[in-house]
Amino acid sequence: MSTRKKTFYSCLDVASIKEVPQPLQHLANGRMAEQAGGQIVFYLTEDGYTRGTHEMVLARLQRSSNIDGVIFFRLTQFASGGGIQASVMRHLVEQGYELHFARERLTIRTIEQVEDACRKLRIHGWTERRGRMRLESRAVADASNSPESTRIDSA
Repeated sequence: MSTRKKTFYSCLDVASIKEVPQPLQHLANGRMAEQAGGQIVFYLTEDGYTRGTHEMVLARLQRSSNIDGVIFFRLTQFASGGGIQASVMRHLVEQGYELHFARERLTIRTIEQVEDACRKLRIHGWTERRGRMRLESRAVADASNSPESTRIDSA
């Protein structure tokens, strides 16, 4: 008796293409599918307009059957536009889909796991904002200490 292999959609992260090109994201998501006992059957990406709503993924899942879940490249794909799209994650889990995140090697199958992932996203957002503030403070301090900032040009 053979076991049915799970089937997944793969959703690449357009926001990190400069850091991690699409071919590498394909490889990472494919490995995640294998580790979850399945294979990728369709690739898609959200564009800049749909990153915060995940309409492309939701629409594709509505038209499909026998899909076990979606493999995203990064968890931060659910933290665009300054907010966390927990309701989309909850909706997908309530519909019976598995959510996998290749970069974090994270799997979400329950609402409790959604809540835990949202806590991680909030911490990540706080840390990222704090890091940006430090960099901006350093840049201002460096600029104010540079010889150009204290030099007075005589006409």
